[in-house]
Amino acid sequence: MKTRLSLSFFVFLSCLLATGCSSFARQTESDPALSGDTVDIVLIANDQGESQVFKLLLPELARRNLSTQVLTMGQADTVFTTQKEVVRLNTLGSLSENAANDRTQRLDKETLERIATQLRPAIVVTGMSHAIQAQLANRFKTAGATTMAFYDNFDLVSQAQFAVPWLETTSGVDELLLPGHYQAVDAGKLPAFANSQISISGNPALEQWDIVFLVANPVQEKQRLALDPKRPVILFTGGYGDEYEHWLQLFLQAMAERPDLQVLIAPHPKTDGQLERSSVAALKLTNVSVRDGALSTAQLATAADLVVTHKSTTGFQAAWQGLPVLFVAADDYTNILIDAGLASRASSWQQILNNVHRTIDQPRHRETVSFQTLGVPEQSLQRIADHLQTTRYQVVGAGSPILEQLQVENN
Repeated sequence: MKTRLSLSFFVFLSCLLATGCSSFARQTESDPALSGDTVDIVLIANDQGESQVFKLLLPELARRNLSTQVLTMGQADTVFTTQKEVVRLNTLGSLSENAANDRTQRLDKETLERIATQLRPAIVVTGMSHAIQAQLANRFKTAGATTMAFYDNFDLVSQAQFAVPWLETTSGVDELLLPGHYQAVDAGKLPAFANSQISISGNPALEQWDIVFLVANPVQEKQRLALDPKRPVILFTGGYGDEYEHWLQLFLQAMAERPDLQVLIAPHPKTDGQLERSSVAALKLTNVSVRDGALSTAQLATAADLVVTHKSTTGFQAAWQGLPVLFVAADDYTNILIDAGLASRASSWQQILNNVHRTIDQPRHRETVSFQTLGVPEQSLQRIADHLQTTRYQVVGAGSPILEQLQVENN
């Protein structure tokens, strides 16, 4: 069983999630220019997952008197809308309009050098979702910065297709931060991390759901969603990409056979939900509702009896709360939850229906994902912020890292 954190901690972290904290001034209409001054930490964000974590980090770093700059592109431009520390990459030079969708695109040499000469970070922390992030980290490292890659996904790094452009572009980082122990050996065998220290940081994405579930009342949530309290609820969390539509259609075909169920669909934040709405309309499913984003996926999950997803991180967040989780994916797909028997996988609509029958019609005691099973540390937000603080002091000659650092074979 995982240890619950104190209520005061959750109240504090909830403030950060809801408002970004009042200590942050709202961003002006134009992005701030790079000052040319030395900054303690630069965060490089692109995708939703890493962006949400970096956004949570900002007030933690400010509390530790660490100056921070965030370079954003793609989905991160939307996530960071109220922070004064943000500079959008598309304001600094030639960045293709398609760069957000093409993870292989790179900055031209002139733009790369302009950024490197105008921004002098001691530490660079980058997500691993775009080649440009690796390109910038490479350049900052040659200028003497300590570089870290933050991997926000719970799959093995070698299985993460979204990370391939980053892995093919990086010249190596000083340190790789992973959510859990189970990912370390796999990552250590990748050429990209042949000379990198591998550390276990956890993932604050799990703590986001802890806050919501701590204060949620499932009965009230169902009332707010206008759901029948006597009928089971399934939450399907959306995705994107070439293969996603196939698995969405498969799931909806199965739901057409169970009109007694109430189905909520939460589209991925990167999408507008049009694919889900048109698919539901084509099948004339009256028991399926595509949500508009007014409530977070975590809030919707508090009313759910089962969470279904393709390969989303939300599957891990839901399992963390003790919810039954079903991944709809190919037979050869697996992850630590499936391997440990803490989640199920279905590869056909018949298997989906069989799993729904076992979970909804014949419910059993729910397993809670344990820290021992996943090897994921608690209070990861605090750990990461403390680690950056002590690493910053180490850079100038004092202090030492506080995250658990692993020696991995063949690393």
